[in-house]
Amino acid sequence: MIQPRFQGAIVTISKKLVVDMSDIHVVRITCHQCPTSLSLAIDDKKNDPPEKCPNCGAPWYAYGSTEMSQINTLLAALKEFRSRHGKRERQISLEITQQTEPANSFPD
Repeated sequence: MIQPRFQGAIVTISKKLVVDMSDIHVVRITCHQCPTSLSLAIDDKKNDPPEKCPNCGAPWYAYGSTEMSQINTLLAALKEFRSRHGKRERQISLEITQQTEPANSFPD
């Protein structure tokens, strides 16, 4: 009796990137009007983002908006955490899931 040949299978490959909080040095924001992005260094003494895109002049977010407040809070929290990170026994990391792609595990 002849066994049917396995015709191939689709598997999903998932990659995860684990980033230690001490490895985060920059937060990048991108303009919604043009492709300009701005990198904000966490350790910079003045890390508040400008109100407008330096390229096209579009506002990043409305002045005083929740989003702008959240960006400033994120930068301040990351800076504070990084300054205290070496004093803690526990390590805290971010897990980032990269885009997955189906892959053939067996040739047809």
